[in-house]
Amino acid sequence: DSESCAPVAKKLREDKEEKKEKKWRILHPLALLRKRQVRRLNSKLSLRKSRREDRVEKRVRERRSRYSTKALP
Repeated sequence: DSESCAPVAKKLREDKEEKKEKKWRILHPLALLRKRQVRRLNSKLSLRKSRREDRVEKRVRERRSRYSTKALP
């Protein structure tokens, strides 16, 4: 009897997986982006991050020069 219900169980399991995958796709639009787009997005983000780091560094430098008599290069 377990022989006959095995394929049914397998089918159910597959449906469940597919459903989960679909949900994941809907939840993660980035997953649908092509690799090239993802790469472009990543480079954009990293650029933004580096810019932010530059700003922070500039601020720190200004603060240091304000408090010390000899300004740091």
